[in-house]
Amino acid sequence: MKVNVQLAAPSLSRVGKVSLETEMTAAHYMLLAGKTSSNEVLVENILSDLVDCDASQLNLTEIYHLFTLVKCVSLGGKLGIRLSCPCKVKDSVCGSDIQFEYRLEEGDVLREPKGYKVPTVQWDFGNGLQTWSVIPPALEAESFLFDWFETEKEVTRENIISKNDPDMLGIRLEYSQLRSLLHLCTEDKEPFIKNISDYQSALDSFKLKTNTFSSINSLLKYVNEEASFGVNNKTINIVCKECGGNFNYHLPLLSGISY
Repeated sequence: MKVNVQLAAPSLSRVGKVSLETEMTAAHYMLLAGKTSSNEVLVENILSDLVDCDASQLNLTEIYHLFTLVKCVSLGGKLGIRLSCPCKVKDSVCGSDIQFEYRLEEGDVLREPKGYKVPTVQWDFGNGLQTWSVIPPALEAESFLFDWFETEKEVTRENIISKNDPDMLGIRLEYSQLRSLLHLCTEDKEPFIKNISDYQSALDSFKLKTNTFSSINSLLKYVNEEASFGVNNKTINIVCKECGGNFNYHLPLLSGISY
């Protein structure tokens, strides 16, 4: 079944309105079962068959929104989630089986406010201060960023994402800095950083005296604000009936799919 989907933040989107086929095929099931790439790239490959636009130009929040919709429709309108309780009971983990259902309703999508204007910041990449629009990077750029860290810094995606390794604090800071700069675009949404070869010089721009604390503070604020548009109930508070403990569960991109 095809539906027209108005993305949550059209002002920030490179594709705008999307015509979406909401039913996955058996071939998509096989892709999921034999996945050989990151979850985001895998989902992009599936969405490329289901949307009438270039799926690589979707940003992460758009991909999460569209694929959650596809999952809910393909699986009968709701996702069955099953997990083990991670709460500690005395000296051990509870581990009780927890099951619940998830539905995506229109009210679960946080949309940009009426009259929303694309935020701007000033930043110097080495050629003097310029005013840049803050637009979420396309998935393609997000993937290139992980590739660069793996090649140049010899760290994996898991090293960057994990918050348990104190030795990775410096790397995670560099990742956060560089990812924030990937948001800087011209008025027509063309990113300043287009090639992997530009990543190190972009990172070095943090050392320029022309770039102020207030500029990076504003940029990070806008990055976080824009990331909030889309599915806004991704984190669910769960109470374990067995031990009485409660915890927050963040719905992964592939949640609800079993194979």
